[in-house]
Formats: sequence, structure tokens, C-alpha cells
Amino acid sequence: MKKILIPTDFSSFAKLAENTAMTIASKSNAAIEFIHLMDIPKYLSPSATAATELPEELKSKIGAAHQYLNELIQQAGHKGLQAKSYVTETSSIEVIKNHVDEHDIDLIVMGSHGTGGLKEAFLGSNTQRVLRTVSAPVLVIKNEMPADLKNIVFAATFKEDVHKAFAKILNFAKIFGSDIHLLYVNMPYNFEDSTTSVQRMQEFAAQYPTHQFKQHIFNAFDEESGIIKFSKINGIDLIATTTHGKSGFMQILSPSITESLANHSSLPVLSINLK
Repeated sequence: MKKILIPTDFSSFAKLAENTAMTIASKSNAAIEFIHLMDIPKYLSPSATAATELPEELKSKIGAAHQYLNELIQQAGHKGLQAKSYVTETSSIEVIKNHVDEHDIDLIVMGSHGTGGLKEAFLGSNTQRVLRTVSAPVLVIKNEMPADLKNIVFAATFKEDVHKAFAKILNFAKIFGSDIHLLYVNMPYNFEDSTTSVQRMQEFAAQYPTHQFKQHIFNAFDEESGIIKFSKINGIDLIATTTHGKSGFMQILSPSITESLANHSSLPVLSINLK
């Protein structure tokens, strides 16, 4: 891992992501980049208008943003980390997507309040948009993440080719020395014999002869509640899943399990986009 991106709106949830990203960067010797998205009307854009012509309130907001970002860079520097910061003139999620592609970002760390917290300026529904849009893995944080991640669960059907995505999860687990649990949630409306599930998971695990995984089948009425209940019972520290990045009508008809987990689980969620 070489570069970590932290979108921040300077909220308490963003602070969790900032701290977590610095911890990961310290463990992996990665550089970090902070980005703050501002929604500035084009006719007032600093790139098109002299700064002296901007309204005082807007100049104050821009100045405060740069000051906070400079403080974050200083914090990173005290930890021996290389850091940069960016302030944009639009709050469009496309800015993050383009930044990821242009700067070769390996991981995005975002704070989120989910459905139970106060709505902040940027983090919230935008976290879900990032999950389904960007190509880089996204780590969603809602609470202080343990410095030592002992147990990571990878929940999947193991019917699709997810090996490329799983390789990124393995790399993440290596940073913390975490044990990986493979989980298949067996549901009434999609029930299958345990022998079939076990065989498929064993075939998946056999592709990684140098690794040892704990394999689990957990019965639940739906996938999301099954993953959350399993994690609580088994002392899981982080949930890892894949997403197809569905959008539009497909998103409405078939909500992403990853997005639901990011909303409802108190644990960190690591999402790998299969697109």
C-alpha cells in the first residue's frame, strides 16, 4: 500500500477516519492525502475570480479549510508520514473518483454516521456513493477502530470470481497480522445443503495454500443480519465484502449489502468494488 486518501468535512466522523488512516499509514509506510470538497458557485470560483472579489464568508471558509488541513499535515509529519492536502471547488463525488484514478490511490478511509447519527455536511449518503463509484477499496469507519485488528470476516457467496478483490483483503490483513474468517450466510429463501457450501468454501481456500482461514456457515433470515450477528458472536473487528457498484434502478431494486452494512454495522467495513 502506497497511498491512502481521506475525504474530510472536518466533522467528528471524519476525525475518526483521519486517525484510522494515520494508523494504517504508519503500519504500512504509506503516504496520505486529505481532500476537502467545497461547493463553490462557478461564478465565485477562486480559479476564475480574484480572491479579493470573493465574499468575506466564503474567503473565511476557504481559509479555515486550509488551516485545518495544514494542521492534519503537521500531525502526520509528527508521526513520520508524508502527507498532502487538496481543497476542491465542487462537492461532486466525481472529484474523488477522478482523484483516485489520477493519483493511484490504494485505499480510501471515510467516516460515516450511518442511519443513526446526526447528518454532517459531506459524510453520509456520499459515503454510499463513493462505495459504488470508486475503483479503490473503501474503509468505512463509524467508531474508533482498534489499533490491533485480530479478526477480519470476509463474507461472500464464493460463487463468483472474487480472487482479485480478495487479494486486496489479504494485503490489508497482513498489515495488522489479522486472522481471516470466511463466511457464507445460509438463508431460507436461498437455502442450500451445508455439504455444498463447505465444498465451495474449501475450493476457494485451496487457492491460497500458504494461508489458513477459519471457515463458517451461519444461518440467518437475511445476509446483512447474518453478517452482523456472526461478527458479534465471534469477536470480529472488521467486516470485508465486495460490491458490484450498482446504481440507478438496479440500486433501488437490489440494494448493496455492503452499503447496508456501512449504514447499520458499528464495525469498520472494508469494501472492494468488483467493477
